[in-house]
Amino acid sequence: MRLAQREWGSGSRTLAIVHGINGSGSLWEWFAQQLVDRFAYRVIAVDLRGHGASGRASSYRLDDFADDLAESLPRGLDVIVGHSLGGRVVERAVPRLLPSRAIYLDPGFAVGVPAFVRAAPGLQGFLSRMLAISAPGVPLDARATKRQTTLDWDRGMSRQIVLDLADNHVPAAAPLVPSTVLLSHRSPLVPARYAARLRASGWDVRRFEGSKHDMYLLDPTGTIDRLSDVLS
Repeated sequence: MRLAQREWGSGSRTLAIVHGINGSGSLWEWFAQQLVDRFAYRVIAVDLRGHGASGRASSYRLDDFADDLAESLPRGLDVIVGHSLGGRVVERAVPRLLPSRAIYLDPGFAVGVPAFVRAAPGLQGFLSRMLAISAPGVPLDARATKRQTTLDWDRGMSRQIVLDLADNHVPAAAPLVPSTVLLSHRSPLVPARYAARLRASGWDVRRFEGSKHDMYLLDPTGTIDRLSDVLS
């Protein structure tokens, strides 16, 4: 599926952004504009299938999302950034996109789903609580956009994607391209022991102390400050 996109800037270097579940590229305006102003990037943000202006589908597996990225984004990007579900999708698409660098913001690398939740009708509610509810404190000028993206996404993907994430953790092995992981203060998706294994395997793992899962929206300046060395 060809994905809907929006762009900012016209620099010689290109950076792509992949949002998380119930988001869209429109939520990255504030983050993207700083990348343009501070580092002169051309920034592309996609809407994953079932989100924003992209089409709905009958299948929402990780491979489906990754296939869409490979079809929609140019090979050899300077940087690709993925948040939450988007981070997991980026990791799966990297072998085909081959960016110069990948950056993962609180990515869905090691999602844990308790057995009793897995078997229960309440799985969709579990996902909503874990991934789809924004942290309080969304800036006033972004609240309407956040509200709209929450209304727009296809909730029918919930069961498929949460089980796919839970059953397919990213192996703690050397990354294919230079890769930086920026974790929130208490990341719900990358436990500390797993983060340590990633670090030992050659991943650049950092923590944004005091931040929340939606760090890119709540504090775009602080998030970029912690990545400035790999964005420069």
